[in-house]
Amino acid sequence: MTGSDSTSYQLQEALANASWRFHPQWRLQGQAIYRRMGNLTEDETLGIDYLNLEYRAPLANGTVSAELGRFKSDGGFYSSGRDSAFSRPTILLPQSIYPEGLRDASLRLDGLRLKGNHGLGEQPLSWSLSYGESDLGDDFSRQLYGTDTQDIDSDYTFIARLGWVPAESWELSASYQRSRTDTTGIAPFGPPVVTTSSSKVTAWLAGARYMNARWEWVAEAQRYTTDNARGEQTAIGGYLQGGYLIRDSLSAKLRYDIYYSDKEDRDGDRFVERGREPWRAWGKDLTAALSWQWNSQWQVSVEWHLVEGTAWVTPLISSSSLGEEHWQLWMLQLAYQWRW
Repeated sequence: MTGSDSTSYQLQEALANASWRFHPQWRLQGQAIYRRMGNLTEDETLGIDYLNLEYRAPLANGTVSAELGRFKSDGGFYSSGRDSAFSRPTILLPQSIYPEGLRDASLRLDGLRLKGNHGLGEQPLSWSLSYGESDLGDDFSRQLYGTDTQDIDSDYTFIARLGWVPAESWELSASYQRSRTDTTGIAPFGPPVVTTSSSKVTAWLAGARYMNARWEWVAEAQRYTTDNARGEQTAIGGYLQGGYLIRDSLSAKLRYDIYYSDKEDRDGDRFVERGREPWRAWGKDLTAALSWQWNSQWQVSVEWHLVEGTAWVTPLISSSSLGEEHWQLWMLQLAYQWRW
């Protein structure tokens, strides 16, 4: 994310949120975010993370609700909480499912979301339907292609999610996403001619989570198909993560994450044909992490990544600074939160 093999402090986040329930069934809620993420952002960014009006209606065995405005995506287990250090499992989420290079395309929508929670005995069911435009930031073209010669705008994004708790300690989740973006500018590949094109994305995501007093096991897998002027390509990936609560304030995580940018080219033969290294076709990440939250306001986290390949690394960094198949990443984070 910084494009350097030295220590960097260019990873900073700050959030401020508020919620006002002015009627038993109506709520206005919002959150502002400040973010600096190394080379992924040219400058510090300050913006509206989410801001929406929510209406919630009670049912005999649950609730249904509608949100209008800007809201967080809820495709995966960690989608909606990935910007808070206290709600994500590690500093850097598994990149096969939550890539930083595509963060703006998958984090939030401007539009309408319908949600429901239904208590079916001891097996509650939840669902959501979202439609709107993705909030693509000014740096999205740089993050995606490594250049800023194109303007990328969201046409639409649709997300459907289903969650189910089949038994105590278990949670299952599945989601479907369909989106389209329109691009104008000089493509990073081909002649320097201004062109207009569109790209469609179809993604399927499934996950399972098991929790008890000390242990937590999480697994998610995704199939991600992109259809644009260069053809159709399907990426696949997933992870298995284990967590253990050593004591009330100290927890440990161990995770293995794997990603292939093209399921038909897992060995990287097409990269070799273009004179590139084959390991740019995959990304395999072994992560070990510790987190210590000594009170409700403070938390310190440290993690180590042993990575093979650069498939999930944005071209902004991998094309210039990551010239080796095997590399490591150390991260240390101090987080503070308060409520009033």
